[in-house]
Amino acid sequence: LDENSPAVVHKEENINLSASATSDCRSIPRLDRSSPHLLVLGTGCATPAPLRGSSAYGLMMPTMTASPNGDFSNTLVLSAIIECGEGTLTSLHRHLPLDGLDPGIDASRSRLDMQLRHVGFVWISHAHLDHYGDLPNVVQAITNAKLVNWHETRLGCREQNTKEASPLLVIAPKKVLKYLDMVMSVGSRTDQGNEFSHRPRQRCLDYVGVSHREFEFSPFAEHARAILYQYNLLLPRTQPSATSSLSISNCLATKPYRPFALLRHVEVEHCQEAFAMILELRYADDGVPNSLNEDSNFVLCFSGDTRPSSQLVRRCRSYPTSRNRDKLGQHHYRRPPSLSQPWLPPSTPPQISLLIHESTFLNDSQGRVDAMKKRHSTSAEALDIARQVNAKACLLSHFSQRYRHVSIHDAIASPLSSSSVDHHNESADPMRSSAVIVAKNTYPFHWGIALDGMIIPLTHSGLSKLFDLSRCVDALMGLNSENPGHLA
Repeated sequence: LDENSPAVVHKEENINLSASATSDCRSIPRLDRSSPHLLVLGTGCATPAPLRGSSAYGLMMPTMTASPNGDFSNTLVLSAIIECGEGTLTSLHRHLPLDGLDPGIDASRSRLDMQLRHVGFVWISHAHLDHYGDLPNVVQAITNAKLVNWHETRLGCREQNTKEASPLLVIAPKKVLKYLDMVMSVGSRTDQGNEFSHRPRQRCLDYVGVSHREFEFSPFAEHARAILYQYNLLLPRTQPSATSSLSISNCLATKPYRPFALLRHVEVEHCQEAFAMILELRYADDGVPNSLNEDSNFVLCFSGDTRPSSQLVRRCRSYPTSRNRDKLGQHHYRRPPSLSQPWLPPSTPPQISLLIHESTFLNDSQGRVDAMKKRHSTSAEALDIARQVNAKACLLSHFSQRYRHVSIHDAIASPLSSSSVDHHNESADPMRSSAVIVAKNTYPFHWGIALDGMIIPLTHSGLSKLFDLSRCVDALMGLNSENPGHLA
């Protein structure tokens, strides 16, 4: 927060922002170009709202890219998109950070196009429109961006050490894939002259669709698995001089790395073909890329929409064991392509580094009833799942639009205390402020509340600030709310 901002100064005349919340806001780490980040694009459900769009997340991985003058430097590129609710493309326009992005942006290409050409896969949890409504637009934009990059490379407009465009992988339920194929094929036939609706048919520029079960078990999905596991980026530098640039000759000696080590799917209780995902990144919790030693890989678990799932808990808790078995090759159809170097079983298998769990409803009487009826989870149930899977951090997301804002206290409050308390101004109730402080130490992991536009470093130091980041958001929402209250 800028403490000299006129808006903040004016608001502080009327509302006393607690000193602890202010210090929390100042302690949020800055964007690190050498570490992976999670870009939160949409945290709402059912229908979009001004503060919460439909479900969508972006995974930004570090790499090295060329600037127009030929120098290479560390940058973050959009490597994967998880969920594509309505307005995802607009959210990318709105929330993609300026700092840490591809320095090779020229005036004729938007920064969004330059990011979309790096996307390796899109993942959809289930066939509800608030999770795949914008999928055709996103896939079309990605294939167009890859097509332009492919032509530039073929014509010699880009350096040859830029990696060749690979096909986009779409992992989704069969119903969603059928819908995507229908929309894309109709657009190709009816609008041949429109560049925004042209579906490129070149060998390396088309998209490949596969269902969750096919990706897991089918021997005919080996090509789809290869797209994911062979996706590669240039290994970024982690030295203190990482902000400086490299010449092309020096960059040629930089080794590539494959950021996606393993992907697993877990069927959950919500609707037909509803799945959660467990994605292992070849990156350590301290932000250092792993090549041969994968003891400390970062493991991301995304629940999708679900009731508290015992199957998800079981798979997460047994993930290190099953992961070792798959890596050693006992499951042929699940084994990812081997790296150029031999793989060694980790001495300490990785646990879930970050659990992104839906918490559609709060833990009040009406919320619990609606969660059971609509097969969703409450905030208390989501935190309990994080405790059961022994996650290092948990991010609550996918909130009902009946709530204007979900604060830290809202997520942990008991039904009796949540009806009579100021939900935004901590200083209005000392008991509430102390309860929030106690809540930080109640759970044996770091946790926080997701909000559209958040950029979260996927490192131990970054995730340790989740609670402080959420308190910062609560303070801002209190400053910008004339009539505090959590119900819309």
